Amino acid sequence: MRQSLEHNADKLLTLKDYEHALDAASYEKVRLRLLKQRDHLFTFLDYQEVEATNNLAECQLRPAIISRKYPAAIKSRTALAHGPA
Repeated sequence: MRQSLEHNADKLLTLKDYEHALDAASYEKVRLRLLKQRDHLFTFLDYQEVEATNNLAECQLRPAIISRKYPAAIKSRTALAHGPA
């Protein structure tokens, strides 16, 4: 199974067929990033404790992203929770 996954990944990462991509620049950026990380793409197959997705990391980062995007909302909630200064 691993050999098949790695073979297919190599085929996709060396493909430079942009006709299917809506944004060729973004497509190339993602392709190069994945190519750079190629040796780490299937780490989860070697180590049972490594998740196949990054869902846990995404969930842990979410509060920081929300506070960065909506700082006024966070300040308002803090003011409501603690009362006027």
